[in-house]
Amino acid sequence: LRMTDLRIEANISPTQQLEFFKRCPQLVAMKVMLPDGRTHIPADLIYEIFGTSCPLVDKIGLECCSLSDAEFTKAIDLCRSRLTIATVFGTDFGPMALQSLMKRHAATLTLVNVTECHAVTSVMNLQILTSCPNLLKFHGSDLKAKDILGILDEAKAVTEQDLSLIQPQEWPCKSLR
Repeated sequence: LRMTDLRIEANISPTQQLEFFKRCPQLVAMKVMLPDGRTHIPADLIYEIFGTSCPLVDKIGLECCSLSDAEFTKAIDLCRSRLTIATVFGTDFGPMALQSLMKRHAATLTLVNVTECHAVTSVMNLQILTSCPNLLKFHGSDLKAKDILGILDEAKAVTEQDLSLIQPQEWPCKSLR
């Protein structure tokens, strides 16, 4: 099939959706639609899609699925194209997957959604915001002022003196909306 952007909104299982995606080698954007809440999707099918079946995929939507942080890491590592969109809302996406995403795809990402990913911390959100120069949209659940200001002591209250010592820094995401 010659489809390039595919989102199936029919009432079929995630496995059936992934099997369909595998038949679209020109696919560049895929979003797995999950019927109700967190759903199991077979990691081996994701690996096959990213690694061999659909080498052009650069926009992924894997929301509310049960892939582990290690499975996300392997899937991201298998992507043959540079990702521009990564939406992993409500998943177990975590520190290993983030390192993989930043290592290979930071320069090309324009949209990242890590909202309700319980393993994503404020520091990780800040890493996304300071590593992706072409980022246009970001969705995350937790970003603390102390992390932005570089204050390491969580128990310490931010004082005027702390704020006066902060040196202005270039913000890499100049197009962030």
